Order: sequence, then C-alpha cells, then structure tokens
Amino acid sequence: MPEIKNAIEQGYPAARIREIDRIAIEQYGMDGFELMSRAARGAFTALLQKWPDTKSICAFCGTGNNGGDALVLSALARQAGLQATALVCGKIDKITGTAREALDFALAKGVEVVEANGRPFPDILTRPLIIVDGLLGTGTTGSPRNVLVPAIETINESGCPVLSLDLPSGMDADTGDTPGVCVKADLTVTFIAMKTGLQGKLAKQNCGDIIIDDLDLPPEIFEAEREHHTDQQ
Repeated sequence: MPEIKNAIEQGYPAARIREIDRIAIEQYGMDGFELMSRAARGAFTALLQKWPDTKSICAFCGTGNNGGDALVLSALARQAGLQATALVCGKIDKITGTAREALDFALAKGVEVVEANGRPFPDILTRPLIIVDGLLGTGTTGSPRNVLVPAIETINESGCPVLSLDLPSGMDADTGDTPGVCVKADLTVTFIAMKTGLQGKLAKQNCGDIIIDDLDLPPEIFEAEREHHTDQQ
C-alpha cells in the first residue's frame, strides 16, 4: 500500500502511534514483548551498522517501555559478546508490565543493571562505549523530571556517540520542542513511523541521522488505525 508507506515516512502524532500499537496488541494479537524485541533488534542492528567496532554500550533507561527497549537492546549486546551496562534512572521496583519482562530478560542475559536514580555515573563513561538513550518515549510532554536531568546532562557531556530510541529524551514527539534539557543524539531509530516532531530543523539537530523501523507491522494495522482516526474526526 503506497499510501501507508508515505504516511509512515511523513509522520504521525504520538497519539496515533500509540493507537497503532494498541491495535497491534489488542486486535491483531501481537505480543507486547515481541514488539519491544523487534524495536531493540532493529536499533541494535542500526547501532552496529553505524559503529561497527563497538565493544561496549551503556544504556540509560527510564522505567517505562522506552527503557524496556533499551534493556532488551542491552541483552542483545551481551548475547553478541559486547559489554553492556544498563543504568535505570528511577526505582527498579517501579518497572512493571512489558518493561519488567525486558528487565528480567536483560538480567538473565548477564547485563549489569544499576539503579542510578538520575545520578551521573562518570566512572562507567571512562571506557570507550556507545550510549543508548532509552530514558523517555513519545508519551512524555514538558520538561524532563528532575530525576532525569543529571542523566541527560551526563549523556551530553560524555563525549560518547549516542543512539536515541524513538526520539531524543526531552524532545516533544509532536512538536520537536525541547522545553528543558534534551539528549543530543548522533543517531535516532524511531519505531512504527516517523514522528511529526522529528521533522523540524531544531529536532534534526538533536536527532542526528534518523532511521524509521516499522517493526514489520502489516499494512492492515495501519489501515485499521486510519479508519479509526477518520471515524473519530
């Protein structure tokens, strides 16, 4: 369906992306952890393509599904023989649902998981590595919470290459605005479809290169969302 491909490339608001995700899980029976794993696999592949000599990664993880993506990516890195550390910027016991599955998966694969609570960890960043930004996803608006500010500042001050998952943390998915601190990425892998906020000049300065990964969702899911969206108007 050419119109679906065009829509994926032109951009969706965050609310419509969440609706596509809901339809995939609730109406088409797709497993949430499988979708998270697809996102992580696509992002890890992109990471290795851009930085083929990577030996070590450090993932900054929020406690939601964006953090879950980063945790699964960390597990894939360990399976590939890389060093992998995941800094959970928040309370680990607050992680639930699909993100909890991701945490358990990462621990089972030998990822070093550290509860960072927003504090910078410069000792971890002394070795050459790639930083994975999985702090905040499309559901976030406004300035990042205070607990995340030191983490974002640490990422930006590290001098390390940065891969952001879905969008740089601190950026509004719909507008591209950065009302507070925002991760400055070298590469952003955005999932399901382009976000409208990633298309402005300011956004691209923070995103670096942008890759769209549609998670191999069938066109029927996008069509179902479009029909639902049309009915709601």
